[in-house]
Amino acid sequence: MFNRKPNKNWILKSATISQEKDNKYYVSVLFEYVEEVSNVEITDKIIGLDYKSDGLYADSEGKVCGSPKYYRKSHKRLAKLQRQLSKKEKGSNNREKARKKVAKLHRHISNQRLDFLHKESTRIANLYEVV
Repeated sequence: MFNRKPNKNWILKSATISQEKDNKYYVSVLFEYVEEVSNVEITDKIIGLDYKSDGLYADSEGKVCGSPKYYRKSHKRLAKLQRQLSKKEKGSNNREKARKKVAKLHRHISNQRLDFLHKESTRIANLYEVV
């Protein structure tokens, strides 16, 4: 399933099939195309971002962006599932079920992180013209 339909002038470069730890498969397709760029006028919507070790970033306006609160809840659940996994007998069906639960939660946490970063970067890109 494509997010958007490829145009006829796009050139297919590669397709990669990958498998996640929880047995889900994904296909990544790479196309090459030429995009026309138009001139853009720059206004005063400028912001500077600095990396922050105890958060995500601090901007030039003094605002600090930290991690969302739901990270902590997800990590507590992950710790609980990993403890349960460690107590299961190696090679058992119950251990395999627990391993799949841990892998599924890892994917969920990863998706949460990517979603937050995508939303934050989109918000910044929409508000400011120069970063």
